[in-house]
Amino acid sequence: MSINTLKKTIPKTTKIPDTIPPAPCPMTPDEIKRYFEATPPPAEVDWKPWAKITDSKVFLKSCYSTIHHYKGDLEMCPAWWHLKDFYMLVRRASQQPKEEDQTQQP
Repeated sequence: MSINTLKKTIPKTTKIPDTIPPAPCPMTPDEIKRYFEATPPPAEVDWKPWAKITDSKVFLKSCYSTIHHYKGDLEMCPAWWHLKDFYMLVRRASQQPKEEDQTQQP
């Protein structure tokens, strides 16, 4: 098989997603917003090894605004992925001390 034949059979553009979107969240952006209004997150959050949120209010405001103006499918919106990840992290962190206290009691 010649190179010209191979070039014709290989598509010129192959779209491979940079990231795989996380699983769907059972909550909506508005529900998460109401949660954070009722129980504000810490001002600073060490999110990932390469990401530290220094002002969670600004971070959340940015996520809400981007989600509101996003024109495509919500599940494909990076700001929605970030909001869900942040929500899960904060919820997990807020539940850890309670779980540790329960395990230490006889």
